[in-house]
Amino acid sequence: AERRYLQLRLRAMGLYTTDGHANFIYLPACGRCWQHVFDGAGLQVRHYPDGGVRITVGSRQSTRAVLRAVRAAVR
Repeated sequence: AERRYLQLRLRAMGLYTTDGHANFIYLPACGRCWQHVFDGAGLQVRHYPDGGVRITVGSRQSTRAVLRAVRAAVR
């Protein structure tokens, strides 16, 4: 449920995410380098050379932290 919530919130911000599997979603680069967004945010993300990230979905608290970081980056 938390993964679906995060995916819907990111898509509401106009961001494309792949369909989620297990406890993570993939956020493709799409012209952004997400590493700069998530470095130092204290979140579990895996960076890929193309700039995309795999975000580990956890509690609602971590979901809110992801959304805050992304929101600040897309302003």
